[in-house]
Amino acid sequence: MTAGGRRGGRFAARGRCACRRGRITRSPLPHNFATVLASCVENAYAEHQRMHPRKGEAMLYKRILVPFDGSEPSQNALEVAKKLIADDAAAVLHVLTVVPAGAVAAELEAPAGPGSATPLIFPDMESYERVIERAKATAMDDLNEALGECLDDVACDVQVGAVISGKVADGICDYAEANDCEIIVMGRRGLGALRGMLGSVSYAVLHEADVPVLTVK
Repeated sequence: MTAGGRRGGRFAARGRCACRRGRITRSPLPHNFATVLASCVENAYAEHQRMHPRKGEAMLYKRILVPFDGSEPSQNALEVAKKLIADDAAAVLHVLTVVPAGAVAAELEAPAGPGSATPLIFPDMESYERVIERAKATAMDDLNEALGECLDDVACDVQVGAVISGKVADGICDYAEANDCEIIVMGRRGLGALRGMLGSVSYAVLHEADVPVLTVK
């Protein structure tokens, strides 16, 4: 009886089949196939348990990062993150805005005066750092204004931050790593000129992050 034939009214499959010189030969499955399959199932179940704990159990993700730009998808992502945390007072919710380095560079290269094409010149690193800190402070103010009262009902510690990065995805991933975040929850689309922050960037974060990434419409 060849592989794939009937035995007792049921199909018997014992591995992959290959044709050699008109005959069907049987190629056995790898000896560790069952072990690999069991491991995949176990990991999938463990991940499901982390995302959907039973009633009364604490959420296993204690440090959650939400990139936020005020758009509806980012607001939805924040609501999902709040549900993941529930009433776990031991959790930490990070809400982050990323300032593209290009926006800061545009400010640094602004003309010195009307009709002048001469870029700004900083006498020392301290002056440059002041511009950077001012950009971050402005971003923080905008973020807090966009958040409004969204975080008033959160029982856990909330960390709101702003970073400047050449690539927004890198800024998100670097922040997640530096702050030991265990999962990133982010929207799939952003607003206007910042559309890339939560649009194509979400795809990049999915591939670059070392932690699970949950995208929300």
